[in-house]
Amino acid sequence: MSSRTISPELWSIVFLQVHADSLPLLCMVSRSFRAEAEHVLYHSVDLCELDKVRAWCTAMAQADCLASYTYFLVLKLPYNLGLEDLELIQCALRRCVNLERLQILADVQLCLALKIEAPSRDGARWSPITGCSFSLTHFTNTYFILPTSRALQQFWPRQRELRFLSIPMDDCREIPCSDPTALVALEVPSHALPRIVLPLQRLQIHMGRKNKAEELSSLPLYAGTLRTLNIVLHKNGQFHISELVKAVAEAVPMLQHFAVMEDTSVRRSAACQGSLITHTQPHNWLRFEPCPVDAVAKFSALESFVLQMHSARGIHFRADMGSWTPHVDM
Repeated sequence: MSSRTISPELWSIVFLQVHADSLPLLCMVSRSFRAEAEHVLYHSVDLCELDKVRAWCTAMAQADCLASYTYFLVLKLPYNLGLEDLELIQCALRRCVNLERLQILADVQLCLALKIEAPSRDGARWSPITGCSFSLTHFTNTYFILPTSRALQQFWPRQRELRFLSIPMDDCREIPCSDPTALVALEVPSHALPRIVLPLQRLQIHMGRKNKAEELSSLPLYAGTLRTLNIVLHKNGQFHISELVKAVAEAVPMLQHFAVMEDTSVRRSAACQGSLITHTQPHNWLRFEPCPVDAVAKFSALESFVLQMHSARGIHFRADMGSWTPHVDM
């Protein structure tokens, strides 16, 4: 059977099963193959190296149709981006009019390997999504400090379908969405929790040195729909785990999945003058008295509870805990 007798729709299904490394080869077979293969090749793009980011941006500039094929994009960027690279990325993003899922991530491991401790403040505050017309459903940003005023005043009103938002950086003072009522999943520092009723189903909160348990007072606003909650505890915070779990149980008694985790990642904070915060060794800043079994018992619908840390020092499991089995991940 000749390839010409097979419809383009069938070829598109075939190409979906082809390994990504073989798609560029199919682009060189014929014009019809190239058209179908490019739809698959550029639909979901995950770029972890700066050279590949530059090559992708150049391809977007050379053919507008390629940018229109892109619906899911991940960019992992080092902090030492020059102005030329920043402008190149911005121009490429403006061409991706059909983009639905976007992740802009800081390549922290590369920065550590190259001993790059901080981006320039101008570079960090520059936003590549300025002037973009796409409407996102998922957005994750761990790199840029998003402007909250005029720079994005035309962008956020277009994000009416945004359902997943992740901005875990300390610099985030509030969620930037003009209309967050479609959000079902959110990741922010505790001081940025919105104080309005939202249909959130999944929530991840970051708590650090300046965060207090009182900042969780917004949780009852999501109690009607919230079923999964993760709390990430960062260095220099003073946390009583039992009190924290008790406060969550009182705020969201119908929670089904709950996790309290010690953070060991490397994050950037404006409070540290752009320096990288690194903490990979066990810490004594988590004050665990008893295992919070009594606090956990206050949940009425809890199916799983995870207490994850890198030092079990100071945790005591009582002998009268009965059949309750804690999951401690170290």
